Amino acid sequence: LKSPLAGIRAGAELLQEPLPLEDQQHFADNIVAQADKLHHLIERMLLLMRLEKSQTTTKQESIDMLTLLNSVISERLSMSLSKQVTITCSGELQPKLQGDLFWLQQAIGNVLDNALDFCELGSTIKVWGEKVGNDWLLYISNRGPHVDGFALEKVFDRYFSLARSSGNRGSGIGLTLVQEVMQRHQGHARLFNTKDGVCVSLRFHTTSP
Repeated sequence: LKSPLAGIRAGAELLQEPLPLEDQQHFADNIVAQADKLHHLIERMLLLMRLEKSQTTTKQESIDMLTLLNSVISERLSMSLSKQVTITCSGELQPKLQGDLFWLQQAIGNVLDNALDFCELGSTIKVWGEKVGNDWLLYISNRGPHVDGFALEKVFDRYFSLARSSGNRGSGIGLTLVQEVMQRHQGHARLFNTKDGVCVSLRFHTTSP
C-alpha cells in the first residue's frame, strides 16, 4: 500500500511547482495510474480477507464453464485490444462441475489478468480444457518470459510477485487468491514454463466420469 501512496504524494508535490503543461499532464497521469493500482490492490486484499474469514466452504452450484469463461474474457476485452492480444478457447470446456460461481470468476479472472500482464505484444493467449479421469483441467497459457525455477512454487505465496516488463510489480495477492479458491473446491493450481511462455493449470474434480 505504501508504494502507490508514495507515488501519489510525489506527483502531487511536483504539481505544486510551476511546470510546463506537458509535465503537468505527465504527473497527473501518474497520479491516476497509482490511484488505480492502489484501488486494485485494496480490492484484492479485501477479497482474500473475505474468503479466508469465511467459516463455510464455497457454495455448490452447477457451473456452466463455457459461459463463465466467455464472461471473464469479455470483461478483459479492452486490455486484450490495447495489447493486440487474441484469446482463443478450445478443447473440453463443458465439464460437469459443482462450485461457487463468484469465486471461480475471481480465480480465473486473476489468472487471465496475469497472462495479459506478462504476454508479448500482438501474441495469443490460449485457454483450453482437458478431461483426465475424474478430473478436469483448465489451462491458460501465454507467450512471454519464463519464470525462474525457484519462483514456480513461490508465486502462490502471499505478497510474492514478479517484475513485469514495465519494471512494476504486482500485488502478490492474485495467485494467492487463486490457490485459496482452488483448495476450497478440492482442487489445485499449478504454474509451469512452456516452450515459449508460461501456463497455469487449474485442476477440478468432476461430478461424474
